[in-house]
Amino acid sequence: MLLLTALVAQAADGALVRFGLDAGVETSTNDPFVNHHAARLGASFSPVPWVEIGVAGVVFPGQLLGPNSDLSPLGHRFSGEGFAAQNRVSVDISRPDWQAEAVLRIRVLTYPTVAWTFSMGGLGGAALTHTVDDPDALQVNDDDPRFLATARQVHPGPVAGVYWDATSGHWGVRVRAEWAGYVETIDSNVLETKQYAMLGGEVLLWF
Repeated sequence: MLLLTALVAQAADGALVRFGLDAGVETSTNDPFVNHHAARLGASFSPVPWVEIGVAGVVFPGQLLGPNSDLSPLGHRFSGEGFAAQNRVSVDISRPDWQAEAVLRIRVLTYPTVAWTFSMGGLGGAALTHTVDDPDALQVNDDDPRFLATARQVHPGPVAGVYWDATSGHWGVRVRAEWAGYVETIDSNVLETKQYAMLGGEVLLWF
């Protein structure tokens, strides 16, 4: 209650309230076989200098190009290429194609200089991740009713991470390390836990 009261009191000073836009790219770092590249567009509201409420939409272009595009030379790691070629299997049955998230960012350290302000903080929130299953990887027909029942799904899950900002006036850049997880159903009868560790960079514009 005291925190909420402080936020409301400080937000009453219009000079402290800011709105921001951000755009950037990111990629997964914890999948030994597949690189999940993504583009991000977001918006933020900062009622006080140390708190931001952010929303973002994320698109994974590889999935939009086709079910096997993440296994193209630009989409997989060398270990994934060897595994897939030697065993004649796909290294990823279900792949994300878009994500929507809402997070709360808390700035914990700030270092101002004459031209730039450097800061770091933590973030937490929730995300909705949409996935598409690959019938070839499952070795089923793409019109199989059991496959189709769970071929496309939206999964709710938690989001957490850390970020580093450098801002100068209305402009800035951000480096973000973020973890997202969810549980999905494969082929109507198999539960699988997915966890992605994403590393990304963004350009910021504050008003």
